[in-house]
Amino acid sequence: KARIVYLGGTATNKDICKLQTMKLAPKLAPFAEPLLFVEGQHLCAEDNSQVPTMRQFFGEDAVLKEFAAVKIDEDGRRWYPTMDEACEYLERELGRLAPVDAIVGFSQGANFTSMLLARALKRRRGAVQPPRCAVLICPMRPGWIRRAPELFDAPIHTPTLIVRGATDDFAGAGPDGLAEAFASAERAEHPEGHRPMPAGKEAVQAHVARIADFVARHCTL
Repeated sequence: KARIVYLGGTATNKDICKLQTMKLAPKLAPFAEPLLFVEGQHLCAEDNSQVPTMRQFFGEDAVLKEFAAVKIDEDGRRWYPTMDEACEYLERELGRLAPVDAIVGFSQGANFTSMLLARALKRRRGAVQPPRCAVLICPMRPGWIRRAPELFDAPIHTPTLIVRGATDDFAGAGPDGLAEAFASAERAEHPEGHRPMPAGKEAVQAHVARIADFVARHCTL
């Protein structure tokens, strides 16, 4: 069965990610092992804008993590001063879980998935083997491409599905901007805002079916 790793957004942890993907897991089960999770190696600062929202939903005692602290450039694009360190951490963790057939990332997890794909195709030291496919849900505007142009000087050819939220003002044009880094990314949309899974019953069923169909197409014979 396929082995799929999920990388969550800022201010999450493995338990939160499991809850956020509980509707996706059954759709993947016929052809994949149970989802694997890699959580951030850093605690979120309490002034992180996502922390109050996540504490509202998951409690004041939740241990909230991220892969790297973010900076916003003059054009409103996101980048990470410790991008290399975060990528190396993720590559070590994914190496322990190898072989990885697909990566599904949301928000910051989607941002870093694009970096991991680029590093894999460039055969950076320690990089993971290129997965068969990737799903990027609500990625942000990619300032990190400007900071590492040598990684993104050629299109990424890994089969990739990029999903935007129809009312996602937080990511804004992020999915469109990141799609430009790919040779031919498939595009999709769920009807809500900046969240990995929409809340509406019909919406979430359509969303998880679309993801499962895409991953199955690339990860099964």
